[in-house]
Amino acid sequence: MAETGTRIDRLTLLLIAGIAAAAAIAFWPLAGALFVAGTFAIVLMPLHRVLCRRMPAWFSALLLTGGLVSALAALLVLLAGVLLENTNEILHMLQTIVSWAGSLLSRHVDLNAAGAVIDINAWLAEIVGLAEQSLMGIIPQVPLMVVDIIVFVLALYIAVLGGDKIYREVAAALPKRSQRGINALTVTFTDTIYSVYVLHVIVALVTFVLAVPFFAILGFGDVFFYAALAAIFQLIPAVGSLVLIVFLAVYALASGDYRALALLVFVGYPLLSALPDFFLRPILMGKRVDIHPVLVLIGFIGGLGVMGLIGFVLGPLFMALLVSGYHVLVEELHGAAHENAPLPDRKEFGDGTAAGE
Repeated sequence: MAETGTRIDRLTLLLIAGIAAAAAIAFWPLAGALFVAGTFAIVLMPLHRVLCRRMPAWFSALLLTGGLVSALAALLVLLAGVLLENTNEILHMLQTIVSWAGSLLSRHVDLNAAGAVIDINAWLAEIVGLAEQSLMGIIPQVPLMVVDIIVFVLALYIAVLGGDKIYREVAAALPKRSQRGINALTVTFTDTIYSVYVLHVIVALVTFVLAVPFFAILGFGDVFFYAALAAIFQLIPAVGSLVLIVFLAVYALASGDYRALALLVFVGYPLLSALPDFFLRPILMGKRVDIHPVLVLIGFIGGLGVMGLIGFVLGPLFMALLVSGYHVLVEELHGAAHENAPLPDRKEFGDGTAAGE
């Protein structure tokens, strides 16, 4: 009878594993939306626990889901509005840079003799055409994007509502010997997700606050526009803010504004790029997840380079779990070594009987 029970358990496990594998394959195109929803739910879970003391759990989950979706939508609308409002400014900067580059090149190369006459307006028109082609390529993907958004919202709601219950059920089913290591990895997982989202938003807000007076002194026009761009680009670690500073520095050089160029190089880069990227973000996140800031930076840059945008989350997450897994493994090996060590001879430690002999 015991063998029959074991066979039934194994068969059940195999059946469940097969169902899970089939579901993963079938819904793989939605894996990104499901993963992001789960990570956002982890960030919202502490607030959900507080709200559940004053309202039903379903209403708290609904309130948090609606609030997050509304905040993200408002951010996208604000970003689109700022970009559209300053389109002429961006095109003017591009035209200035291209004109400067063309005049600089013409001093050393006879472009007319080489048959390479630069037509700035034609070049800008070509860029606009490429942008239109990119937008046309996105249109066929709109239905899947809509499905992703719907799945994200629903998955976020159900993850916030039942996340704690699922965690308690899984934790209770784990063997006692495994609970310590699993708990350590779980803490690392949740702390890393929290750090990726919350601390990055904090760093972006700090960058915005620092950017407002800087761009006011720089005198490039709409201070809010450039400060908002600096904060948004700061969400792309090590690369985004540097690209913005380099672009503005090239524009300052092209327009002959050497004062602005000096400010961007000696004040703007340290203040808006180096300080957040190489000090605030790694230090704050390293303290939260207890790993070296350099490893955090490797996770961000490597994740973005290898996995794309999703690497923004997965890169530091894998790095943190790798470090945490290493510590768990070392503790397990030390524990196993002590358990398997032979018992010492009591006489070597001054056994009372032996001492009396």
